[in-house]
Amino acid sequence: MPIIQDILGCVCIRCSKLLIDKESNKGTQRKGGQARWREVKNLCSNIGRCGQDTVDGCGARQPTRYTREGMLQIVAEWENLDAPSKERGPKTQQPLEVEYVLQLFRRITDEDVDFLGLNRYWCRPDWMICTVLPIPPPQVRPSVVQENNQRSEDDLTHKLFDIIKSDKILKQKIEANSDKKNIMEMTNVLQYHIATLVDNQIPGVAPSAQRSGRALKSIQQRLGSKEGRIRYSIQGKRVEFSARSVITPDPNLSIAEIGVPKKIAINLTKPEVVTKFNRDQLYRYVQNGSDKWPGAKTIVRKDGRMISLKHINTKEIELHLGDTVNRHLMDGDVILFNRQPTLHRMSMMGHRVKVLDYNTFRLNVMVTSPYNADFDGDEMNAHIPQSYEASTELEEIAAVPHQIITPRDGKPVIGVVQDTLVGSFRITRPEVKFSRREFMNLMMWNKRFGAPDFDGGSVLPKAEKDGKWTGQQVVSSLLPPINMSMKNKQKKNVIINDGQIVEGQLDKDIFSKASKGIVHVTYNDYGPESTVNLLDSLQNTMEQFLIYNGFSVGISDLVADEQTHKAMAEVIETRKKEIEEFLLKVHLDLFDNNTGKSNQEELESKIFGILNQTSESGKIGQDSLAEENRLIAMVKCGSKGNEINVAQMIACVGQQNVDGRRTPYGFTDRTLPHYKKYDDGAEARGFVESSFIRGLTPQEFYFHAMSGREGLIDTAVKTADTGYIQRQLVKAMEDLVVQNDGTVRDAKMNIVQYHYGEDGVNSTKIENQSLDYQKMTEQDILNTFSLAGKDEEL
Repeated sequence: MPIIQDILGCVCIRCSKLLIDKESNKGTQRKGGQARWREVKNLCSNIGRCGQDTVDGCGARQPTRYTREGMLQIVAEWENLDAPSKERGPKTQQPLEVEYVLQLFRRITDEDVDFLGLNRYWCRPDWMICTVLPIPPPQVRPSVVQENNQRSEDDLTHKLFDIIKSDKILKQKIEANSDKKNIMEMTNVLQYHIATLVDNQIPGVAPSAQRSGRALKSIQQRLGSKEGRIRYSIQGKRVEFSARSVITPDPNLSIAEIGVPKKIAINLTKPEVVTKFNRDQLYRYVQNGSDKWPGAKTIVRKDGRMISLKHINTKEIELHLGDTVNRHLMDGDVILFNRQPTLHRMSMMGHRVKVLDYNTFRLNVMVTSPYNADFDGDEMNAHIPQSYEASTELEEIAAVPHQIITPRDGKPVIGVVQDTLVGSFRITRPEVKFSRREFMNLMMWNKRFGAPDFDGGSVLPKAEKDGKWTGQQVVSSLLPPINMSMKNKQKKNVIINDGQIVEGQLDKDIFSKASKGIVHVTYNDYGPESTVNLLDSLQNTMEQFLIYNGFSVGISDLVADEQTHKAMAEVIETRKKEIEEFLLKVHLDLFDNNTGKSNQEELESKIFGILNQTSESGKIGQDSLAEENRLIAMVKCGSKGNEINVAQMIACVGQQNVDGRRTPYGFTDRTLPHYKKYDDGAEARGFVESSFIRGLTPQEFYFHAMSGREGLIDTAVKTADTGYIQRQLVKAMEDLVVQNDGTVRDAKMNIVQYHYGEDGVNSTKIENQSLDYQKMTEQDILNTFSLAGKDEEL
């Protein structure tokens, strides 16, 4: 209705001519549909008479405005311009019949429709007025037979009954020459039923309801929303040939593999066309039938007939070339694995099947990062490709080896994690050595023996003088011949020459750093398969090392000596005294605030700064722990936790924040009933002095729960907000495609970018190089980059 009113304001109320001159407003035509419509609307709002801006107008005076009365009526209003300005009293009003508006709109020329920013072929103004109501077929509004054999009609059918009934009554009234008021009332009733058939949630209009009071579900409610026909049904993601189960870890699988329960492998099938090369093998599957793995469920003959092997004597079955056997899932088949929410490309990857017993999907721990999965009850989905093309795409594009580098920031998203990382950190300590027997047992897990770049001499190093092999030699045996030099998390040098670790201890940075780390260098220099072999070999070898060596974290790793406890308590006590002295100054009005902030803000800022210095106690606690401490080992190598976690467990949990500040007053001028009014001391405003190993007091526990609750709420809100933002971005950009000429274009072939990303570079193929020429002397540059021989004269 508002659009009909706006169009009426743009055309003459008598002759339907556009009120502005198209020739003198040619600049408007250069604008797009929406922008042009808005400009034409603004220009027409200043025209008071037809012909005021054109030479061939009819001269009719135009209404000042069009208003809506009730559901159906549009009223044209003219202000009394003859009276003096202050006395513009009574307005002239003229109700416009629907038929009159329809005739006006039908007389608008195609050229005027285009100039308005509308489309003569798709949305003429007269099409906005309904003259014929199509009745949807019964399939759209099926009736339901209830348990007591009574038929229950669909909401749309009820609404159509009301429309037909109202229409008949209106027709009778017109034929009986009833007065105009009765006819208008019945017309409004008919209009109401038709409007609520289309949309039963019109603002200002009472929704149509059943006798029970339940609002009827109109066409608009069936189409729109997340549960509507389009998003839920037409664009729905309910598919066949898929499985869902709980995931559990299995470090013996390759990162490119997925353990599939035998129950699922028997139920889901993969079509395979019978050829002379595979006929015997497929015949054996057919003989096994549908319940024995590896078997087959159905056969599809060349003429399209499907034969189920469930209740049939399989010995009578003959296979012909060209038949399709829907066989069980087998080891080596490629499937698509997915975890929701699917937020980026690496949330759906291709894995090779390994059929195993029991009921869960088995997944390598290293491949959980891109899925953001853990094993606390997460479920994941598997999709089985049903064509050779789909299988090839999964193998060559979506497979895990091809997804190791993320396009988001060009660094490995799959890397060494948890116990493999701890094992690598501990095995590369200089003092770790192995006998021949131990070394050879570890080498049993080395996949490099089958690698294309295998060279026996370089893979198996020679023993040290004492007849032992070092841990660094074990890891070197797993590495391809790469070269790298960088610092680890402890700022110590790590040098690898031709795949041999010369010095240094391996940690998270050494493995996973973009461009420089072992994973990225291996991927760039030797490709995806070598990277997968490295990660698999490393994981299996480190598992074996930890079985021999052991690594357990216990309460003993958190216990500091008495002297350390005293030192930590002194630091906390010193900071608490500082706060007391500071608060005393404030109470004695000796507080000097020249920052521009309010006294309260500056007070909080100073106290916050003093309390943050209590982290010194955490440093003291960490330094007191032995070098062999397992918690410290995990933090140093980057497998789990950080220094703050250790400090909170050993020394002091610290200040609890609510809304980015110290815990605010919750009762009358105090945080809890246990404290005096206006107490702004450390303890009374949420400072937790205790450590987790010592345990929290009831008050400290309460403050800690307050900030914990804020974290939970914040996480839930952020998830909803970011999800909606992502949906908006996806919907805005889903039609953008990189065309063959390298340009990025939308559905209408408008150019969005002349070159994808402005540079056309694939972010997963980028390698960063640091060129430290500024810090190097001329001789350093020559020593680093010059070639031996000819350049020696330089």
